[in-house]
Amino acid sequence: MKSFNLVKNFFLFLLTFFIIDLSPFLLSTIQPDSTDYLNFHPTRQTTYYILIQVLEFLKIDLIFFQKLFLSISIIALFYFIKKKTNIFFSIAAYLFIISNVYYTSFSKTILTEVFFFSFINLAIFFVFDLKKKYNLMFFSFCCGMISALKPIGVPVALILIIIGIVQIRKINQFFLILIFFLTPNIIENIFFYSNFSKRETVFKHSVAGKLFILSGKDSFEINNYPENLRQLLLASKAEFKPVHQYLDKIDNIFLKSELLSDYEVVAQFQTFNFESVKKINFDRQIIFDNSLIIFFQVIRNNLTDYLKLSFSHYLGSWSIGAKVRFLEKNNTKIPKYEELKLSSGPMNLPDLKLIELAQYFFLILFFILTFYSFIFCLSLLGIIKKKLDFQIFSIIFLIQSYLILICLTNVSTPRYLMPIYTILIVLLIHFLSQIQKLIKKY
Repeated sequence: MKSFNLVKNFFLFLLTFFIIDLSPFLLSTIQPDSTDYLNFHPTRQTTYYILIQVLEFLKIDLIFFQKLFLSISIIALFYFIKKKTNIFFSIAAYLFIISNVYYTSFSKTILTEVFFFSFINLAIFFVFDLKKKYNLMFFSFCCGMISALKPIGVPVALILIIIGIVQIRKINQFFLILIFFLTPNIIENIFFYSNFSKRETVFKHSVAGKLFILSGKDSFEINNYPENLRQLLLASKAEFKPVHQYLDKIDNIFLKSELLSDYEVVAQFQTFNFESVKKINFDRQIIFDNSLIIFFQVIRNNLTDYLKLSFSHYLGSWSIGAKVRFLEKNNTKIPKYEELKLSSGPMNLPDLKLIELAQYFFLILFFILTFYSFIFCLSLLGIIKKKLDFQIFSIIFLIQSYLILICLTNVSTPRYLMPIYTILIVLLIHFLSQIQKLIKKY
């Protein structure tokens, strides 16, 4: 029986690997961020660079290993869902995951994403079964790798660790979690600071983008900001005011949110290339060196606009390809159209009808998440008498915390939604299983 299960697992792994390998290339191997990882840049954490060097030393192809590792993590989730529901729902979940070619395409790019995805998948596989010592160790190591790969991984890993700690009872288990969680982070920090004196951050670009995109709103008062920024803000206001006027005419809230996100990316990286800004001869380091101070000034002076922008990014996270379909028909009417095209990395897009179908699917996921979140909020407030399922509550808390942190500090993009895509599928399967129980009951 054991040998049969081993053969079955091996064939499932091969099937998964070949499906990923043969799936369409939506993303080119080299993306805008890839150079930073290959050239060991101080704005990036070094764990991915270390993995690249280790695989190169072992003469293992990076892309091959990424496909292999993602395949293993998807199979782990398959068995996790099978254990929680049944074979039918686990197959359904497997198909939802493996058919998302955008998700699997990251295994063919030089980006941290596929390792980030995979360690999250494996952490979910282990987190609700920590009675075994080895499960606890693997779970803690996965969380350590999540935090060592990307800055956003730190809060994600800490939330997972908290979920794990709630379930354990012995003090020695706590120290075991701590040791295996800290090990990847200690290695990352030692390696980083042996090569660089300090970390740089993309946060400064994020702050600049929010400042410039918000400056285009009528409610943005330039006189509330330091005098040395006012000439720059006058120029940025003139550049981005037409953008807001254009977006205000769009009725589709998800499309509007996706476009606003891309315009913020334009604001982050292209504002200083505008002719009106060049004429000022403004030293951009004034913005970058004081990014934290400027961020708090934005919060103080334009809190409502900032929260609206963040909420727009939350909605925009669920907009899959709406911009692409829209640009096909309206490219002559859009302000800063050429700059907008540069705001996205290169992609090989499939048929637009498939993208539209994917959009509907992600809207279903959005409404299921919203429904669950609403029910659990009412339960916590005692408005409805329903016992909280710890596992589902943990999953919802993890998803929402991640999305809110992304929206408050960055922009919306399907790329940022993908790390939690498989967790959303777990939630979808739970929803479907509950519907099945209701149907059987009545």
